[in-house]
Amino acid sequence: MSIRVLNLVTSILHVYSAKSGKWIPPPAANSFAAMIEPELECLAASTQYQDFFSLGSGDWRDVLGILRSSASWILPPRIAADAGSLPAACTEFFAGLKSTGATYLPFWSDDYPPILREIADPPLGLAVAGDASLIRRSSVAVVGSRFAAGWALDWANGFGRLASSAGIAVVSGGAYGCDAAVHAGMLQGRFDDVEAIVVFAGGLDCPYPRHNVRLFEDLVASGGCLVSERAPGSRCRPHDFLARNRIISGLARGTIIVQAAERSGAMVTARYAADQGRDVMVVRPPFPDVRASGNERLLGDGALELGLPGDAIAGLKEALAGS
Repeated sequence: MSIRVLNLVTSILHVYSAKSGKWIPPPAANSFAAMIEPELECLAASTQYQDFFSLGSGDWRDVLGILRSSASWILPPRIAADAGSLPAACTEFFAGLKSTGATYLPFWSDDYPPILREIADPPLGLAVAGDASLIRRSSVAVVGSRFAAGWALDWANGFGRLASSAGIAVVSGGAYGCDAAVHAGMLQGRFDDVEAIVVFAGGLDCPYPRHNVRLFEDLVASGGCLVSERAPGSRCRPHDFLARNRIISGLARGTIIVQAAERSGAMVTARYAADQGRDVMVVRPPFPDVRASGNERLLGDGALELGLPGDAIAGLKEALAGS
């Protein structure tokens, strides 16, 4: 079975997932192959199906029609009730991505990051603005408090400058505070080929926070990229930030917690990283700080302690080079 068919069907699942807000497991290539009709193979191989962005509702309806008439209905049963509205939803989804100039990477694409396939609940597809090849690089995630203390902002900014100079790719959520500081530092350390990756909680055309839009634009213009699993036009909802955090840690070999309260999004990202079998590294606060109570908790649980940004960079260069 061609990878083209797998990606065609996975894209439909992604659109349904984005539309319903319910994550769906990606199809397994080996079990999926036996259910595919030759008619779908022929359709997927035709010229017009080489670009999802150019497909109209009728094209998606043809694909769903073949799937529904197969000996086995290979899409999850819950999709059957919504199958009639999916062709229009698929057309709208890809038309929206085309308008943003994004690259689309379905789960089985050769360009989808292999490390992200390893997590328990990987995105069915990713929309990427900027250099999409960056998300296949060995990288480190850096997250922390939105209301960060001065020492935490200085650490994140200094780490960003050094990471940029050292050619280390850095993933964040682009939030206020530590996230923005690390990527601002990357721009200060280098003016082009900045290997910065920002994962959005909303669609690519709904950047959040709005105050950081200039930062996002500068990162893309300097060689970085923006990533989202959400449909174009999707604004952030509270639970979207938690879902986004699994992608931040999932793209990286390890996650650095700069400053985090015990109940915070950064701590959620740390838990995701630990569950995904990735390293969790934590900055030791220079003095007792209630906003860094999560740091103390993680260090007490055995997370790797980090000192100065320069020391962290030295260790990461060696670790990422061997991954």
